[in-house]
Amino acid sequence: MEDNPFSALINMQRNDIDQRQRSIFQIFRISTLLNHSPFTVKIGGIPCSGTELLINPILLNEETKPNIGDQLITVSNQDDSMHLVLCKVVNG
Repeated sequence: MEDNPFSALINMQRNDIDQRQRSIFQIFRISTLLNHSPFTVKIGGIPCSGTELLINPILLNEETKPNIGDQLITVSNQDDSMHLVLCKVVNG
């Protein structure tokens, strides 16, 4: 039985969308916390805050928030316009 050309086209588009969504955030970096309010992180030598950051809520909790100067793991998108602040870096 031959494949439906329309389903093949839909599958190609679905794969393309999945690939683009996976590559939105792709650059992992170690950054430094500069300030709590507003939450400011130095990423690649540049201070970032406000709408540039998506912050893991655990990092905002009073009991678990990192100290000024602590290192954090951030993930940046391709054009460095958005940064996801994931977690605090700890020594093992």
